[in-house]
Amino acid sequence: MHVAGTRSTKTGYGVVTLATAVISGLNIDDMVAANLAFAQVSTEHPLAGHVPPVTFLGTRFENLRIAGREVEAVFDLGICGQRPEGDRPYVKDQAFLGRVAQQYEQAREAPGLSESVRGQYHWDSSAAAQTGKVECSLVSSVGKESSGSSYGHIVEVPGFGTVSLGELTVTRAFNLTMLTIESPRRGRLRGVHAMGNGNSGGPGSTGGSGGNGGH
Repeated sequence: MHVAGTRSTKTGYGVVTLATAVISGLNIDDMVAANLAFAQVSTEHPLAGHVPPVTFLGTRFENLRIAGREVEAVFDLGICGQRPEGDRPYVKDQAFLGRVAQQYEQAREAPGLSESVRGQYHWDSSAAAQTGKVECSLVSSVGKESSGSSYGHIVEVPGFGTVSLGELTVTRAFNLTMLTIESPRRGRLRGVHAMGNGNSGGPGSTGGSGGNGGH
């Protein structure tokens, strides 16, 4: 885990925060393994206003294998897009919400989608606006062969459970979890987590721009 805050070199910006989390040699029951799982959240806080631009550059898996087969997580690191105009929160930005809605729709239209997975792809824009929380993923699809079925960022493995990749929760912060496993025999496991706050302020300040990462 590593958290850092530095002064921005850009005009009009104050602090850049960077939260990273990494696991090397990941192996869960020989069913989910990776040489590297790396999460990174960077926010650059403006001198005027509160909402920062956010990037996830560097976020990746290396040699990810599910049920013994190599898979490729296809990332959409730009799903949050540009900083919303007028200091509008991301959870109220129509461009961002539109991209999330499209991600949900594409996954729900995948052939063979089970009802249990379909329930995770129910998009309700009014609920998102009311709760101030949007759940999506940096992973748009899973390429290469898998011993299970993949729908968007979720891989369903018969006899094991589901593996969700690159889950992102946006509130006033940006919470990135690289791996979530739902398994009847192991319960719910989550790992490789990094978080960047979405408000102005220095690292570690109350309600400020400090980030934290972990696994």
